Amino acid sequence: MKIKSTNVLILDDDKLILRALSKSLSRVLGIDNVVTLNDATLVDHYLTNSEVEFNLFITDFQMPFLNGVDVLKIVQQHSPKTIRVLMSGDLEHLQTNSKNIPANLFLPKPFSIGDIKHLGNLLVQIGKVHFEEESQIQLGLIPYIPVPDEKTCSEIISNGSTGNHQLDKLNETVCFDTKASQLSSKCLEITYKLIHILEAITDQLIDTVGLNKIRAAFQHYYDWAARSYRFAIHNAVHQEDAEDIFHIVLSYVLNHIFRDYLHEISMKTYEIQLLDRFAIIWGVDPTIVEKRRTILNASDLSSNDLISSVSLNCLDSKKAQDIFGSDNVDIQSLTRYLDGSKQENKIKESIL
Repeated sequence: MKIKSTNVLILDDDKLILRALSKSLSRVLGIDNVVTLNDATLVDHYLTNSEVEFNLFITDFQMPFLNGVDVLKIVQQHSPKTIRVLMSGDLEHLQTNSKNIPANLFLPKPFSIGDIKHLGNLLVQIGKVHFEEESQIQLGLIPYIPVPDEKTCSEIISNGSTGNHQLDKLNETVCFDTKASQLSSKCLEITYKLIHILEAITDQLIDTVGLNKIRAAFQHYYDWAARSYRFAIHNAVHQEDAEDIFHIVLSYVLNHIFRDYLHEISMKTYEIQLLDRFAIIWGVDPTIVEKRRTILNASDLSSNDLISSVSLNCLDSKKAQDIFGSDNVDIQSLTRYLDGSKQENKIKESIL
């Protein structure tokens, strides 16, 4: 694995750890530009005077004078675009109390080569969606969102396939009438993988968002994805394109859950598009995320994208419950629903 053009700053009062971590980043991830500091009080001065823009900052937790959390707050203030990693020998305690820790990732101490490879994989995933500089800064100021550890990632991948009974059940839910084509096995496997992702996220967020809200969110998005798919098929959209619409809508549930989590811990509302990075880290296909972002930001939409856009914009609109169920609605007539929904959303935002 080669992480290109990455500048790393590491802080630890143990020089042996600094040397070992620096060598591991170089050998395992191919990162050569690594700066090490062994005094936490120097971080503020160094970041203020350095001309280097660091992509990654790794710090130990337990240190004299300033602990890792204090230092992370300094880095967040001076360099919000930097990905921040906190190392500790007691990760379980820190992650349980992570609401006020401005870390993006956690790394066990002592670390293994597997931990470094997993860090590299997460960095690769993080870099798969482009953000403008202003959005990067906003991302850096978002409180900690749990990310999957190496074991969880492996379990999501290994549990991504299922038997015919589960696939048939998913198909039955989406295609309850004879007019709708059966979902392909690939589409069903992707959907089943998302279910496992949500199960893993539930373990992480159950104390903040809650099991019932996560289940309700999935059911809501799954219903809308199914409606969108059936509407697309009934209007002669190609099967593969209709399945893209299905996944574009369904995968948005992760952004919704992360938004609820952040509002619960910080009482702030963040643009849901800023949470794309975390959806990808948890396993959503980056191409689906990019398509979704393009659709939400575009003014001139194709017929297929119009269906996706109406679905995403009307998810919370009571007036839109029967958009895809009416015989009087076709693709050409969706524009007025979209315009009305956007206007409704603007009114809500102005009230909030």
